[in-house]
Amino acid sequence: MRCIVMLPEMISMGVTLGGMSLFAYSVGARNQERISDSIRTAALMITGISLVFGVLVFVFRDQALLLIGGEALLDRGDQMMTAMLISVLFNGLTMLFMVLFQAAGKAAEPAEMQPAL
Repeated sequence: MRCIVMLPEMISMGVTLGGMSLFAYSVGARNQERISDSIRTAALMITGISLVFGVLVFVFRDQALLLIGGEALLDRGDQMMTAMLISVLFNGLTMLFMVLFQAAGKAAEPAEMQPAL
């Protein structure tokens, strides 16, 4: 079931990581118009990809679940697949904002791991 949801997530990841150099260049050049246009375009692409895949899989969810796991997966898998498809949009937009912070050089430093005493 996860493999069905991974397809739109991977395409969204390609859009965000592919736009990272454009975001970084625009931030460095202080071109506010290009920054807002590229963010808007990336967000619309992620939303469109998520909606298209979400609607297709939601319409054919019973057939997809039968193909993956058979009758046993059909009962519980319906609710899980619906929740996972809804989360695809939020995962893509969250990834976009993480990439924007990295491109702007405003990403947080990772916390040091402290051994537990």
